[in-house]
Amino acid sequence: MADLLFTLVGEGSTDAALVPVVVWLLKAHLPGLAVEGYCANEGDLPSARDLPGRVVDAYKAQRCHVLFVHRDADTVGRAARVREIENAVEAARRRFAILIPVLPVVPIQELEAWLLCREFEPALRRAAGKPQGRIALNLPPLSRIERLTATKEQLQRVLRTASEQSGRRIQQVDSIRPADIARYIDDFSPLRQLPAFQAFEADVKRVISCQGWPGSLPDQP
Repeated sequence: MADLLFTLVGEGSTDAALVPVVVWLLKAHLPGLAVEGYCANEGDLPSARDLPGRVVDAYKAQRCHVLFVHRDADTVGRAARVREIENAVEAARRRFAILIPVLPVVPIQELEAWLLCREFEPALRRAAGKPQGRIALNLPPLSRIERLTATKEQLQRVLRTASEQSGRRIQQVDSIRPADIARYIDDFSPLRQLPAFQAFEADVKRVISCQGWPGSLPDQP
């Protein structure tokens, strides 16, 4: 069993792409530990409208040391989403004794925006099945990532371009999931330039300090 286990709960199946990001970040601050993550969205959870219920069910479904809750900021902004998550966690704790820390993960745009960084071009090409491709992908600089819109559609267009396919074959590219891209990325440090990621990392560092990890980690969560 891994030394540190976490569960991720969020809005939909694409959230699984965040698991490698969280694993990388935890290992960056807890070097030498084996870290393993589980995306609860892949199981049977209550409706996304019942966020407290999703938190409770995710906690019950898998033993872990820390729970992460993802919501995109969308048009309401990060601060409002964080408050929404915090309120949902308080409501969840009133329903069930959740004895571990719960942290928000709130990208300013859809999480697909994080995968559109120029620094992740090799992963995009590998996921598209053309690792040695040369066609220009015209990926945005990091300074524009948090201002992008319709990022799901943009990511699909980039993958189609990277695949260098046409006709019926290009339709196969549309089945590529964000998680298929994230698993080809070994280093997520470029995201540290984004304010939303900086806030997330600060939360992770605070919890590690408050919990006294790794020394206080139990053998079983």
